[in-house]
Amino acid sequence: MGRIESIFFELLQVAIDCRTELSSALTAEEWEQLYAIVQKQAMVGIAFAGVVRLPREQLPSRNRLIQWKVYADKLALRNKRANELCRILYKGVVQAGFHAMILKGQGNLSYYPSHLRLLRMPGDIDIFVYNDTKHSVSDVIEYCTARRKGQFVYYHNLDWPIFKDIPVEVHYRPTWLFSPLRDRKLQRWFRSHRSIVEYDGYGVPTVEFNAVFQLIHLYKHIFEEGIGLRQLLDYYYVLENLDIEKSGKDSLRHTLEKLGLRKFAGAVMYVMQQVFAMSEDKFLCPSCESEGKMLLADILHGGNFGKYDSDRVWNLQPDSDIMTRIQYAWQKLRHNFRYLRSYPEEVLWEPPFRLYHWMWRTFRLWRF
Repeated sequence: MGRIESIFFELLQVAIDCRTELSSALTAEEWEQLYAIVQKQAMVGIAFAGVVRLPREQLPSRNRLIQWKVYADKLALRNKRANELCRILYKGVVQAGFHAMILKGQGNLSYYPSHLRLLRMPGDIDIFVYNDTKHSVSDVIEYCTARRKGQFVYYHNLDWPIFKDIPVEVHYRPTWLFSPLRDRKLQRWFRSHRSIVEYDGYGVPTVEFNAVFQLIHLYKHIFEEGIGLRQLLDYYYVLENLDIEKSGKDSLRHTLEKLGLRKFAGAVMYVMQQVFAMSEDKFLCPSCESEGKMLLADILHGGNFGKYDSDRVWNLQPDSDIMTRIQYAWQKLRHNFRYLRSYPEEVLWEPPFRLYHWMWRTFRLWRF
């Protein structure tokens, strides 16, 4: 990690009120290098909130500042539009007789302080939809596919293009684990903790739910697209808002251990401390330096969703031919074996799960 990366972390800490200025001023060339990292991590708006808080002598050039401000204003408008669509989507699903909560992205905004709330880079809208019947997954899939034919159904979600400007993913399982035993425990935990909290006209999960769900979301991404600091900042604010007693944290820590996530949780705590200067009293568990350094290196190398990592596989489409699928599976297996020593259970269960997933989709096993 070089000087510019360190200054980038400092700028984020200024944005989130952990410090008041940078350790040193930057040259015009260094500001351009920093801006490139900000873009790579999809943190333009959050970083801008840090820039406007800097002392005058540490500010970038006026032209860069104006360009940054224009981008931040566009993010604010997009966040407002996304929130509006969340309200419309939530209302429609609830009126159809389901329970629902907005996950991740817009579902995290209530945790952010007011000066950052509209500067987070918005993505698609993720909504967890369920009912109280034995066939909840089947009911949700049939409801969605009846209104948008031909959607590709995945094990935990499906794309539901009901809006023109922002994609929607409907989750009937919040997330999952490759290990069937761990996944069974996880889905049981989700069913017992899916209380809904109202925010800005739509439902969101409780912060305790997000403390487990979003950690697993990060975990899944190291085997899929990759993780960026945008997702880590979301989880930072989840932990900052996790206002529970020691017994509650002990219960969450025990849940993570049962799910096989103790080591990864320690890696995330290390990143929280290095990047966002999080105090240890907010940790869910002690940090793990060795795993944390590897995770942070992956984040800095791959950028937002791993888009800058050439080893990631991006081109598989639902209608890909068999040879493309075989090549994709091999490349993904080779990539995931980098994590064999750290997370052997998930790495070794991924190929069997892939076969099961194919059968589950092909024979529409969600009906049973």
